[in-house]
Amino acid sequence: MQLLLYTQQEMARLFKTRRGLVVLILFVMLWTMSMFVINYLYTSASENLSQLTKAGELYTGPLPMYFVWAVGLFVFPLVPMLLCTDLLVSDLQRGTVRFLLLRSTRTDFVLGRFLGQIINLTVLVYVGMTITLFCFTYWDYITPLEQLDRLAICGANFLILCLPMLGMVSLFSTFATKPLRVMLWCMLFWSTSSMVIWCAPDPFGMMQWVSYLVPGHQVDDLVQLKGWETFKLAPIAVGQTIIFLALTLRRIRRRDV
Repeated sequence: MQLLLYTQQEMARLFKTRRGLVVLILFVMLWTMSMFVINYLYTSASENLSQLTKAGELYTGPLPMYFVWAVGLFVFPLVPMLLCTDLLVSDLQRGTVRFLLLRSTRTDFVLGRFLGQIINLTVLVYVGMTITLFCFTYWDYITPLEQLDRLAICGANFLILCLPMLGMVSLFSTFATKPLRVMLWCMLFWSTSSMVIWCAPDPFGMMQWVSYLVPGHQVDDLVQLKGWETFKLAPIAVGQTIIFLALTLRRIRRRDV
C-alpha cells in the first residue's frame, strides 16, 4: 500500500505541480518542433532520401516513420537523465526519508518512486507518439489506422530503453548530493563506459559481454530491426534495470539515512 502512495507522489510531481506542468509543456513543444524538422528533411531531400542509411531496405513503412524511430531511439533514453534526477536525492539529503520510513520499508520507498517515474515516462512517450500521429496524418504521410500499431511498438521500445537509464539514475541518486550531480555522474558513466568498450582492445572477446552492462548499448541493433522483432532485445534492457535496482536497494539498505 505504501508503495502505491510513493507512486502517486511521483505522478503528482508531473501533473499537479507547476514545475511538472512546465516540463510537460516543454516536452510537447520540443517534440512538435522535431516533427517539423523531420518534415523539412523529408521534403527537402527527396532525391537521396531512399539511400539514407539504407532506410528503404530496413523499414517497410513510410520513411518519415523511420526517422521518428531512429531519432526516438537516441533521444528518449536521455529523458530520465534530464527529468528524473530528483528521484531519491532530495529526500536523502534533506533527511525527510527518515520520516517516510517510519511507516514504510526502504524497498517500498525505492520501488514506489521508480514505478511512479515509469508511469510519468509512459505518459511522455505516448504523448510524443500521439503528436507524431496527428502531424503525420495532417501531412498525409500515414493513415492513422494502418500505422497505429507501428507507433505503439515504437513507444513501447522507447519506454523499454528508458528503464535501465532510470535504474542508473536511481543508483547514482544514492551517492550524489544534488540532482544536477546525478545527471552529471550518469552522463559521465554512460559516455565513459561506452568509449572504453568502443576503443579498448578486445583480444579475448570479453568486451562484447561487458557491453551488456552499459544502458542503451543495443540501440545500434534496434535501428536495424522492425515491428515485433524489436522486442527480442527487450530482455537486455530489463536485465540491466534489475541489476541497477538491486544495487540501489543494496545501497539504500546499507546507508544510514
